[in-house]
Amino acid sequence: MAAPGLAPIRKRRKRRTRQLPLWPFGVLLLIASVTTLVWLILGRITRPSAQNLAGYIDSSITLREEHVRFYNSAVQPAVEQDFAAAAAMARRGDSGNALSALEKISRTVSLPAVYNDLGVLYLKQHDDGHARAAFREALSRDSDYPQTRANLADHEEILNSAPPVTQEAEPNDTHLMANVVALGRPFGAEVATAEDIDCFRFKAPPAPRDILAVEVQNLSATLIPSLGVFDGTDRFLGWSQAAQQPGASLSARFSPQPNSTLVVHVWGSQKSTGKYRTVVRALKAFDAYEPNDDLPGSRPLTIGQSIEANIMDAADTDFYSFAAPESGIARVEIRNRSTTLIPALTTYSPDHHTSGFGPEVKTAGSNLIHTFQVKPKQTYYIQVWSRSNTAGAYSLTIQ
Repeated sequence: MAAPGLAPIRKRRKRRTRQLPLWPFGVLLLIASVTTLVWLILGRITRPSAQNLAGYIDSSITLREEHVRFYNSAVQPAVEQDFAAAAAMARRGDSGNALSALEKISRTVSLPAVYNDLGVLYLKQHDDGHARAAFREALSRDSDYPQTRANLADHEEILNSAPPVTQEAEPNDTHLMANVVALGRPFGAEVATAEDIDCFRFKAPPAPRDILAVEVQNLSATLIPSLGVFDGTDRFLGWSQAAQQPGASLSARFSPQPNSTLVVHVWGSQKSTGKYRTVVRALKAFDAYEPNDDLPGSRPLTIGQSIEANIMDAADTDFYSFAAPESGIARVEIRNRSTTLIPALTTYSPDHHTSGFGPEVKTAGSNLIHTFQVKPKQTYYIQVWSRSNTAGAYSLTIQ
């Protein structure tokens, strides 16, 4: 029996909370992720990164240091702001306005960093002429400027593509600032000071390898000219020549690899100075059967055929081949057409293995005869070379 005055207690049912489905959130998350990824990809494509500005100097610290070094004073705030603005525009890919800003700065201050950056931006616009001129300006202020030297090393083609000069254009004291010259075209120059070095760049002719001659015609009564030959990286190649007295001219001959880049340095010995005229000539000293410096390049001859050729220099060697019509003895005759060549001969079997040597000749101007056994319808090879670093013309007959 219930207690008086108390109502019966009823248990309330708990309402079940309705849970929202999770899949819409997943879809939204996926859309957001894809959108972010697309934005990042497009951003990388459309916005230049630091890698796209390789070789560009954007450090205001560098600008300040160079201004103190070259002008012995602090850089003006307006110049530093323009420099920073140019770097920002360059990073955004706005090369045109960045170039305008840097050209404006260059009219106020002539610093290597400014000209280096002009060169980088002109390269990006495929303007090799202005890029080359800007890099030359940078090196004219600091011939060892590391960033510009690195940029030119990475873009050597702009050095070789410069139009050839007929009159020396200073500064040309290093291989990177060398004037481009054309083979066979004379050009005037001057060793203006005791420390002056004139550098001239050119490309060796294509194959076959040839002998080049550098001729320095002295136009002064005081200059004692000297020259050296270097490769495109400023490595000395071992070819040099020096006059012995004031007013003397000189010439040097050398045989570089085909299509190689070469730089000739000209200076005055004993701190001498003066004007001169120079030309680099290709002598076309090779014979009609070049290039034939290896077995794959051997020139085919017929039995009884007589040819005229030459050993151009100590590094030259000539390969020939012939097909034996029948079994027997092949006779190779080298008749000397010079007073300098000491001829030598090597024979090769059809499988390209060495099969013998001709008799040892020790006297310059001597002839050489050699015989060896052959089999029918087989191709044999011979190599004509020289002893004792000699060179000269010869005739060759196979019988």
